[in-house]
Amino acid sequence: MNNIGNEKAFIIVDDDAGHALLIRKTLKRIGIVNSVFHCFNAYELLDLLNGKKAGSASFSPNSFIVFLDISMPGLSGIDVLEIIRLDEKLKDITVVMVSTSESPEEMNKCFEFGCLDFLVKPVSQAQLKECCERIASGNGVN
Repeated sequence: MNNIGNEKAFIIVDDDAGHALLIRKTLKRIGIVNSVFHCFNAYELLDLLNGKKAGSASFSPNSFIVFLDISMPGLSGIDVLEIIRLDEKLKDITVVMVSTSESPEEMNKCFEFGCLDFLVKPVSQAQLKECCERIASGNGVN
């Protein structure tokens, strides 16, 4: 798969390091060579998006592609998605929701708040590749 663009970076937000590692390794397997950050919770993500975390200052907020877990301690992924969409500086960030749940209500809420895609854990290589191809083509990306 072609690179998504050197100016883009991925952020995997998941309190489960194993799931985050699975996504990171799968991105590499499908040929993604962009920078990848990992945040364990919503607060780390918001710090990173606002340039307060080491390594993030070289990226503008809109250069991030966020894989956001729904179930996390503190703020849920849906809460974070809403915060991102209401923030003038962050509202155009590409967000892909990730969950163990296939609840239609949960999915609908995520799409209402403007997520690009909804992936069910464990995320397969085919799912991730299809999602990255949509991102690379600009299909549905803000």
